[in-house]
Amino acid sequence: MGLPAERLAILADLRARIAAPRVLPGRVATGLPGIDAWIGGWPRPGVAEIVGVPGSGRLGLVIPAVAALTRRGRPVVVIDAMEQVFPPGWAHAMVGEGAVGEGVELSALWLVRPGLDRAAWAAEQVARSGAVEVVVLVACLLVLDMLLLHKDIRLQLEQVARVRLLI
Repeated sequence: MGLPAERLAILADLRARIAAPRVLPGRVATGLPGIDAWIGGWPRPGVAEIVGVPGSGRLGLVIPAVAALTRRGRPVVVIDAMEQVFPPGWAHAMVGEGAVGEGVELSALWLVRPGLDRAAWAAEQVARSGAVEVVVLVACLLVLDMLLLHKDIRLQLEQVARVRLLI
């Protein structure tokens, strides 16, 4: 005995909603369908803090979104406090489902290397400018703590810039 048509329609609708990765309104797609389905994209405006030891894959969570934005001509600023980012590596990164796709468009990637002592300030200034959709701060926990412990700076960042990704 089959299910009534109304029940089948409801089940089909629920399956479509659950299965389809979606980016919530006011958020930026991560470029990773599984992550988008889980968190709905990166917050906009907002701060997404990705913490982990070097080599743990933090940049792998960021590069697909950066690649998608830069390929559409949207500038992205990377604050490289540790002076470890190698942009040509991002240009050749294979992004997307099944590791296929193009990497970051370097002409739209702005790299700032202010050093550890000025990284938080640089991130704040770029975020306040409103000139870019995403600011990525690549730093050690010390710099992130400096930035995030000051509630007034964090609140300002959340209000003035669209997305800041702290990794």
